[in-house]
Amino acid sequence: MGWSDYITTVKEQIRNNKAKLLIEDELKDHLEEQIKAFEEDGLSYVEAEQKAILDMGDPVEVGTELNRIHRPKLEKKLLFTVILFSAINLIVQFVVGKVFHSTTSYFNTQAVYIVIGIGVMVFVYYMDYTIIGRYPFLIWGVLSLIGIYIIEFGHRHYNVFNDLFFITLLFVPIFAGILFHLRKLKLIGLMLSVIIGATPIFIALCGRSVSVVIHYIVIYLIMLNVAVGKQWFGNRKIGFAIVWASTIGIPALFILLCLKFGIPLLNNYQIERLKSIFTDVPNRDFTYQSNTARQALANSKILCGSSDIINRVPAVESDYILVFIFSMFGILAGICVIALLLFLLYKAFRIAKVQKSYLGYMVGMACTLTFIVETFFYIINNLVSMKFNLIIKQQALPFLSNGARNIIFSYAIVGLLLSVYRNTGLVSDRTNKKKRNWLQRRRNMRIFIKSE
Repeated sequence: MGWSDYITTVKEQIRNNKAKLLIEDELKDHLEEQIKAFEEDGLSYVEAEQKAILDMGDPVEVGTELNRIHRPKLEKKLLFTVILFSAINLIVQFVVGKVFHSTTSYFNTQAVYIVIGIGVMVFVYYMDYTIIGRYPFLIWGVLSLIGIYIIEFGHRHYNVFNDLFFITLLFVPIFAGILFHLRKLKLIGLMLSVIIGATPIFIALCGRSVSVVIHYIVIYLIMLNVAVGKQWFGNRKIGFAIVWASTIGIPALFILLCLKFGIPLLNNYQIERLKSIFTDVPNRDFTYQSNTARQALANSKILCGSSDIINRVPAVESDYILVFIFSMFGILAGICVIALLLFLLYKAFRIAKVQKSYLGYMVGMACTLTFIVETFFYIINNLVSMKFNLIIKQQALPFLSNGARNIIFSYAIVGLLLSVYRNTGLVSDRTNKKKRNWLQRRRNMRIFIKSE
């Protein structure tokens, strides 16, 4: 039996097509090294080949064991956490409806959104996430066109484009594909990544969505620094210099151009909101929501609460859902929800960290950072400084804030994380491949000698 026949027999025992390709590469590399070592010991090529194959073991047994190891996986703890959040969401939104005596059933609408979100999650889970690495520029272009369409024809709600927030965050996992695709160009690839990755920032600025810019730019900078730190683009020092020089230089140039040509960076409404940060005027429209939420949080009890104040907080079902939980269900319940959120973030981070594939690692990291930044800003606004909402108006807590966009987006991101974990050990994107396969070269030489 030759080495090619051996590998073919091993592959016949494996079900997953991706695993077949990965295992074929690994077996070829291993056999190549073994044959070369035996030849250096004085054996002929034929003898070295047979001895290497013999040392590998029975191909059927080897293939069966590899099939057991290299198969799709399901991160059950993360999935269970998502299911638990779904139940919490329904309970909380049901109570919201009761407290506000709303004619609209928060429970029913949220249940519909969750069902749709679960469907999206399952679809993304079974979808091959490596499509992000194969067609990042195409997907990026489509999202850019959608963003431009929203700015031109979208509906403003309280001077913001609600759709633009989640569309911009959808750029994040695709940016992982951009970084992965351009890493081979080294420093030129890094500069192109900086420029291309800034596209959503300019789209959001054209839509006067400062909140969107802040959310995105934090993730964008972390991803660039992680890629540079992993030496995707060569020299780290030069890479960090390019990232931070661009980070400071491009915004400065944009601001100077706006000032020179008289382009307003903020509208009057946003300027007034910023002024309100440094004042304490309870009856102002800008601060009524945050001041009332602060009072409700201050009156929270350990195990249970009251609806006396929380029922006066506008948009509590979306903007202040954590305050609502602390106020209505008690401080202990609020702490448990935060602990569950931290566990979700931890599991997401672990999925990214265990990936050997460059693409899998960066896509997992992109999804994790999206949840981390959303959760961080939301917790700051709800529990630390409620005037923070005057700077970053558009906020959503993954899985808990009311609304179709937030729920479907959250489940889609988890579906992508589960897809990355599902393909752990099945996807390889090694870059240090030999220009020519040594075994194939020796095999061709043997064929040539026999023909002579």
